[in-house]
Amino acid sequence: MGLVQTLDLKGITVVAQDWGGMTGLSAMFREPERYSRVALFNSWLPQGDILSSPSTIFKHIPVLSWITLSNTLGRAQPVSVIMKIASTARGLALDGYTAPYPEKLYQAGPAAWPAMVPMSRTDPVAREFQKVGRFLTQWKKPAMVGYSEREMFTLSGKDFFKKVLPNACEANIPDAGHFLQEDQGPLLSNILIKWIEHGCYQ
Repeated sequence: MGLVQTLDLKGITVVAQDWGGMTGLSAMFREPERYSRVALFNSWLPQGDILSSPSTIFKHIPVLSWITLSNTLGRAQPVSVIMKIASTARGLALDGYTAPYPEKLYQAGPAAWPAMVPMSRTDPVAREFQKVGRFLTQWKKPAMVGYSEREMFTLSGKDFFKKVLPNACEANIPDAGHFLQEDQGPLLSNILIKWIEHGCYQ
C-alpha cells in the first residue's frame, strides 16, 4: 500500500492469485477509490470457519493437510515437493520457485505461512477478512473470479466469492494447477485482456 500511495496510483486493476487475494482485497478495502476492477484466480478469503462443520473441514482437507505438514516439519518441510504438487513447472522453472529456500535456514517463511490462516472466527485476521467480505458485497465495479482445472487448495473460495460478488465474470482455466499463471500464462493473459476490453464473455 505504501508504494501505491507514494506513486498516487489510480484506476488500478487488481489481478491476484492465492495469498494475493487476501492482500489485494485488503488493500482495496482500505482505499477503494484507487481501484477500477479486480480479478481473482485460485484465491480465497478465509473467514475463520474452516473447522465450523464436517462439510467445511472436508472442503479444506488440502489446506489442513498443508498446515499439519508445516506444524510437524517446520523449516524441514519439502518445499520442492509442495511446489511440484501445486504446479506443472519442472526443471529450471521449478528451480526458480525453490531457489529462495536452499536449506532450512531460509525456510522460515514457508514454515510460517500456514499459521497465518485464521482457524477461528474470533481470530483478528478472520475479523479483518470478514470486514473485507462485507465490503465486497457492495462492490459495483467489474470483477472476475477464476479457478484452474486442477486447483485443490483454494476451492472453498469459489462459493464464497460467488456469494459476495454475484455479478463477477467467471473463468475456468484448463490444464493448470494451483499456480495457473505458470501453467497457462498466455491463456490467462488473453482472458484478462478480453475481460478488460469487453467485459464478461464465454
